[in-house]
Amino acid sequence: MVLGLGAAYLFYLFSRAKPTSRAGRYSRKVLSFSPFIAGLAALLLWFGGLGSIVGGSTIGFEVYIVIVLLLISLGMILRDRLTFRMALRNFVRRKTSMAIVILGLMIGTAMISGSLVTQDTFTELFTRGAYYGYGFADEVVYVRNVTSFAYMYFPASISPSLASQLASNPQAQPFLLGTTPEILDTVSMSDTNTGNVQSQVTLIGTYSNASKTLGDFHSTSGSVIPPNFGDTEAVINDRTARDLNATVGDSVVVYSAVPATFKIVGIALSDARGSFSGNDNIFVTINAAQQLTNHPGSINYIAITNIGGLRGSIQHSQVVGLAANQTLNSITPASVYKCKTDPSQTAGPASTLCAYSEKQNSVNSATTSAQSLSSFLIVLSTFVIVAGVVLIVNIFVMLAEERKSEMGMSRAVGMRRGQLTRMFLFEGSLYSAGAAFVGVFVGIAIAYVIVYVFATIIARFFPVNLSEVLASFTFTPESLFTAFTEGLLITYVTILFTSWRVSKLNIIRAIRNIPEPPQGVRTYTVLSLAGIVAIIIGALVFEQSYGAKSAVEALVGPSIIIFGAGLILSRFFLTAMHSR
Repeated sequence: MVLGLGAAYLFYLFSRAKPTSRAGRYSRKVLSFSPFIAGLAALLLWFGGLGSIVGGSTIGFEVYIVIVLLLISLGMILRDRLTFRMALRNFVRRKTSMAIVILGLMIGTAMISGSLVTQDTFTELFTRGAYYGYGFADEVVYVRNVTSFAYMYFPASISPSLASQLASNPQAQPFLLGTTPEILDTVSMSDTNTGNVQSQVTLIGTYSNASKTLGDFHSTSGSVIPPNFGDTEAVINDRTARDLNATVGDSVVVYSAVPATFKIVGIALSDARGSFSGNDNIFVTINAAQQLTNHPGSINYIAITNIGGLRGSIQHSQVVGLAANQTLNSITPASVYKCKTDPSQTAGPASTLCAYSEKQNSVNSATTSAQSLSSFLIVLSTFVIVAGVVLIVNIFVMLAEERKSEMGMSRAVGMRRGQLTRMFLFEGSLYSAGAAFVGVFVGIAIAYVIVYVFATIIARFFPVNLSEVLASFTFTPESLFTAFTEGLLITYVTILFTSWRVSKLNIIRAIRNIPEPPQGVRTYTVLSLAGIVAIIIGALVFEQSYGAKSAVEALVGPSIIIFGAGLILSRFFLTAMHSR
């Protein structure tokens, strides 16, 4: 309040001061810095409370920055319309130069967009297996054998008890879609028609109404395969059909504790239902699975499905999983270990019958791997972004040199230095907006090339289909807007600095088109100090990489050190040039 009252009093004095007085001169200086003051006030407003009110998300902050930048630019245009018209005339009068400049300025935005789109693609590629591997089973209930890690069987009566108590639980009930008892085991199969044999096939037994919670089977034609098949019938996924060379109508023999023969009534796509377990699958009724495994009246797996669909349902995994563990602790009180019922607790051993959010854990692990790979690409693209910044400076210095005589005459007839700065800033803002917009879409093409090369390389070493990797190519509006915002800010700040440097020309030298004298030693002394600071920052970043075990920081730190060393060496190169 004290600072606000003091600032209000100062502005009151400035507004009442005479133009020729010292306060009047200071008021004009403050007015010239009003865009920077407005931008700083906007940042303080966001971090001071507005960000927490609207959510504080990164995309929200980016939208806020773009709006603030647009409003400040609009205010500057309304205050100085003549300068804006001059900048607009310079922008549109040379179409070829405009296209060349935009293509040069978009490099940084294109690399940022390409890196973010690549991250979206890798996230989709890596998480698709996690989503399809568990399907609509958001939380799974099982107990593993300590030695063989196989799913152990338990009474099937536990499933209806768990379902009824979860349905009456006030925390889990709003997010619960249903529970499904299942049998998961490993079997071998042979096709009686082709004679092909396949081992390590996942046997999945469940009730015919499981499609309400686990989804439908879809054939290659897109039609739904009826789930109510008999105890002597089975559905296999397309991976199993390909390995056995099986077709609909074939008879297959399943080898387990008690071998049995089944008729294939459908071949399911490897989607959210058919790709469950990510392996060769055969789906049978729960009765047939109990007979095959010789475990009548038992199951070894319970799938809990949340609302929200295949991807959005994992946001409820913690609430539903903890509620399921509370129920399981009450159902099996004789257990030595208790299931985790609070987020602060550690999970019990796998030998305890508990609910596990394995789908969410698998998705999080895949997302982390995708982000690590994308961060590596962003670090590599940083060098191109820095080169793009240097290119932006060079482009505007060249534009200034081209119009040096024109600017000198403008200054001679009365144009102030601030107006010249704003003219270049207005022109640069138009270039930066166009370059950021074009760079976003060029980045999409760059990302596609990166994904194609990546898919081609891994296809040589792993059994990966190139078309499947390319089918995962995707991008989100958030990534495109982030690339646009970051590219716009990088270009805008660089152009702002360049415009300020360009406006400091000497009128006589500009009119006569005389080259500027070389920079003094003092400028490079400042650069040397900046280089020392950069080396210290780089060393600290590199040191932090050991504790954080981050490859990004380990790569960025030495890069900053090298950049700082270059700034320091520029001082000695200048001294050597002057000595010659």
